[in-house]
Amino acid sequence: MALRTGELGVISRADRVKVFGIECTGPVGDGIVFRGGEWSPGGEYIQKLTVKNVTTELKKLKYRLPTSRYFSMAYPELIVLSPGMEVVVDVVFRPVLEEVYDETIFFKVQDGPHSGGFHVPVRALLPTLQISAPPALDMGFVQIDTTTSRTFTLRNTGQVPAPFRWVVPPPFSLSPAQGVIPVGGTAKITCSIAPTDTAALVSNACVHVGEGANAIKPAPLLQLKLTCIAKFCHVAPSVARVEFGRVLVGAAGDAEVLREVVLRNDSVVPAEFKLTRLETDCAPVFDLSPSAGTILPEDEVTVAVRFTPLSAGTYTADHYRLITVGGNTLTLTVTGWACGPHVWITKAIDPAAAAAADQAAAAAAAAQTVPDSVNFRDVEVGGASTRVVTLSNAAAAPCRFSVAVPHRNSSVFKAQLTLCFSPPSPSNYYRRFFILLEGQLPLVLDCMGTGYIPARGEIREQRPAPLRHAHVQAFRNRAEAGLGRLSPEELDAMVDGGMAPPLAAAAAARPLSRSGDCARAQACVAREYFKGTDVFVAAHAHAHSAASQTDDDNTVAAAGREITASCAVMDFGYVSDGDADSRTVVLTNHTSGKVRVVFATAGGGQGGGFSVEPGEGDIAPGGSAAFAVRFAPRAENMYYLHEIEACVFFKNQRTFRLVRDATLTPPWCVTVTAVGHTFDGPQFIPQCTLSTSHVSRGQHRQRLEFPACHVGDSVYQTIRISNSGNIPAMFRFELPMDDAEAPPFQVKPSVGLLAAGELQLIALKFTPPVTGRFEAMLTCVLNNSDATTEEVLLIGRGAIPALSIGPPPANPAQPQQQQRQRDLYLKPTCVGLMSQRAVVLRNSSRVPVVYSAQLPGESAGVFSLVPACGSILGNDCAELTLGFAPRAVRDYRLRLPIEVRAIGGQPPDLTDARQLGATPPAPVVETLHVTVHATAGGAAIAFDPAELDFGVSLVKTPQEKVRPNPDPNLKPNPKPNPTLTLNMIVKDMQMSLKDVHTIAGTGFCTARNVKDGFDWCPLL
Repeated sequence: MALRTGELGVISRADRVKVFGIECTGPVGDGIVFRGGEWSPGGEYIQKLTVKNVTTELKKLKYRLPTSRYFSMAYPELIVLSPGMEVVVDVVFRPVLEEVYDETIFFKVQDGPHSGGFHVPVRALLPTLQISAPPALDMGFVQIDTTTSRTFTLRNTGQVPAPFRWVVPPPFSLSPAQGVIPVGGTAKITCSIAPTDTAALVSNACVHVGEGANAIKPAPLLQLKLTCIAKFCHVAPSVARVEFGRVLVGAAGDAEVLREVVLRNDSVVPAEFKLTRLETDCAPVFDLSPSAGTILPEDEVTVAVRFTPLSAGTYTADHYRLITVGGNTLTLTVTGWACGPHVWITKAIDPAAAAAADQAAAAAAAAQTVPDSVNFRDVEVGGASTRVVTLSNAAAAPCRFSVAVPHRNSSVFKAQLTLCFSPPSPSNYYRRFFILLEGQLPLVLDCMGTGYIPARGEIREQRPAPLRHAHVQAFRNRAEAGLGRLSPEELDAMVDGGMAPPLAAAAAARPLSRSGDCARAQACVAREYFKGTDVFVAAHAHAHSAASQTDDDNTVAAAGREITASCAVMDFGYVSDGDADSRTVVLTNHTSGKVRVVFATAGGGQGGGFSVEPGEGDIAPGGSAAFAVRFAPRAENMYYLHEIEACVFFKNQRTFRLVRDATLTPPWCVTVTAVGHTFDGPQFIPQCTLSTSHVSRGQHRQRLEFPACHVGDSVYQTIRISNSGNIPAMFRFELPMDDAEAPPFQVKPSVGLLAAGELQLIALKFTPPVTGRFEAMLTCVLNNSDATTEEVLLIGRGAIPALSIGPPPANPAQPQQQQRQRDLYLKPTCVGLMSQRAVVLRNSSRVPVVYSAQLPGESAGVFSLVPACGSILGNDCAELTLGFAPRAVRDYRLRLPIEVRAIGGQPPDLTDARQLGATPPAPVVETLHVTVHATAGGAAIAFDPAELDFGVSLVKTPQEKVRPNPDPNLKPNPKPNPTLTLNMIVKDMQMSLKDVHTIAGTGFCTARNVKDGFDWCPLL
């Protein structure tokens, strides 16, 4: 059937293709459109109309010119289009007036089943001002208290620039709120909202188009529907506490120093989170990454927690606040203990024990030997004897060690030390060597031996009494008891009176120090290492090098020392080759007996050059003797460092005939370090560095943080100085001093000489006089030049045990004050039931505390407390569970005292773990009080009536008695119980409901508790 033009008119492009199979398109779409702004009267404008056959059949058609003379085309010819072919026709527009032109081109389709015709529009439009915007914008779920933004596009579909202005009701906002869109351009509009409460929000935003512009405005006002649903976010961590346990300082394996915490967002909105560290009193050792971010809805983020242990012996407990904008705030606790390597000393079986005929006796003798004591026994003067001890390291990383004798350094897993004893004179010799370890407290090695001269011809025998370790231990015990200065005659008198102290003390394990950084047995060894060397003298030795070495300020006479020297370091400074300089050292005898002094120069250095005159002498009881130390260098441009060793012993102990074995006193070894150089001009440029595995680098300098220390105790650390050059280097440490107060920091050794490629460990000590933070700059002067220095900032914290009630403060910028009293309320509890509540105790100090809480006697059977005592490490928390089981209906009020102590009392001044001595109990530092308020309630349920009597019933015949439902919230129980016996204590009376026969639908229940067909709501 043919379609005529009058019947069709202008049909849509899709209908035209569907009916006729012809597609007519121009440059801007269907038909020909001369847009506004693209033409003006008097001109001639041409557009091309493309006619295409989109069917599979041959098409023949002709067009008819527009009726208006303003549009013209070529003479119409028959157009034959094969399938898929097209033809282009020019349409010429010659306007004479500025007005809208609207015409059509009629195409006649000839032949075929779809013969007929259709109109194609031909238009010329005037310029218009209009924009297009989406009708609606749904922002979906948005988070409370968070600004959520979405972006949409405004497009200028007119022919002139389009100004616009938005009018938006709150809480929505649009940015930019106004502007101008160029012709054919777009503007990105951002819609933002920050809701403050949960709600479904709907608003209509209006945009005013073309205000103040003179143009055609088809749509001067457009509306945009804005919608969103505000929701709270909820973020929960997978764990609330991350514990690393003990981690070796310097460990780098992920299995040891890396943990993961999963943050889960269970809400339907994105959750922004931030992890903030609450503590600011010390440098952080935990790193949380990422510390802030956004978690997508119903998604999770993995937070990597990395532990970098810095100071060995430090227990760190830090709290991180997990903050979300919706108010969901949680606390994540991260703990870790930085520990050093476990190094111990072993030695071979003593030759005397190995030579025993009985192997069992040899094994028993070996078991009784002290591993850190080496006895060379009797060695002839002029001869030599050697022993080997082994250092073993159980850690997975190497441990550097340094023997406190020059040129004895190494860095291995297992090392053998060869000890050589060569006595210069017939006497007993004893010296305690200290082995410094990196990241651990020092070890001690006792070396002893006896030099003798056998009888040969006219030479008479000279043999002292053999020295054993039992004598050394017995003397240390006497010194601890205040008897270390007794003369041999006084000791003999004690033996004759039956008052002699034991020769040895059994080894016993020691608990932790009050600071919790190490065992007391380890701390006493480090304490002894610093005895006899005054840090004030060490720091000012260079300044006093030209002064007399007998000044009172330069005297080393620590309390409890029997033999003291006037100086520990003797700096000769520059002495030219061939010249000599002399200094004086004064030894003082604080004992009650006459002593003999024998000097020997020992230690390392270059070329020697030091001597002592006289080489030996006697000192009367309570007297002093001066000895001249002479420095005569033998080479130019060299550094010299010697350790002058003095062996001091009671004079009657030269022969075994004058000594009792029970009162034999080991000799004292007094050392003085002598240094000097022969550089007349500039000295070598050193290549030395200070470093250690637990030094964290700042922006410009290194820093070393000590573990928190209990006031009155001491903590220790080590640093390493290395000489990477090919020439020797001299070092000297300096600390700022205050003449009015004892220095909190000490360093040993304060001077030293490093050979090329050598390293040495330096021990540091921190003793806080009061609570608070202490800082000092440790300066290492290299090669006697202030221009070549290395600096380390030392940081220490003195603390005493302190306990507070409650969790850590929520705001790190404004920490809560310590709560010593607090009221605790328990929920009302029915008589016969029990309720519980947790009490959080927080150690607000960095040292461990011990707490104990005791319930008053009248609360027995009503209140319970678990645990009643315990310990809390630094900055950590513990929970006490308080139980309440009332026996009568009344109000209870309980005052619960909590006593706080340190983990031990003032430690005795011990020098090793084998000494006698007990630690006094720790005094109570403070007492906290918790006032407990609790209310006991009455019955929670009652039956009315109390008894139901069914009378005589036929067997297997059901009966029922239905009580009216007094509570509309009760619902029938769908699971009946044929027989129920219920016993309940109500108001101190026992009421029973026996042999109640029910059928389905006769019981009543609530949605909370269902049991045996009868249900109730207990008051909890």
